[in-house]
Amino acid sequence: MKMEEEEMLFLDCRKEEEMLFVDRWKREVTEEKEEEELAVSSPGIAPPPLSLSPVVSM
Repeated sequence: MKMEEEEMLFLDCRKEEEMLFVDRWKREVTEEKEEEELAVSSPGIAPPPLSLSPVVSM
């Protein structure tokens, strides 16, 4: 009986760890998407495309 209880506790801990891991991963993915959207919506912050950068004439 004691072994089963310990096993259940262990599984609960594992499940909790997994939930935390997934939660953190989802948050990181969401932050990355938000950063990309910011870069797209405000081109002033992103480096200028090559066509707009100053060209040194030879």
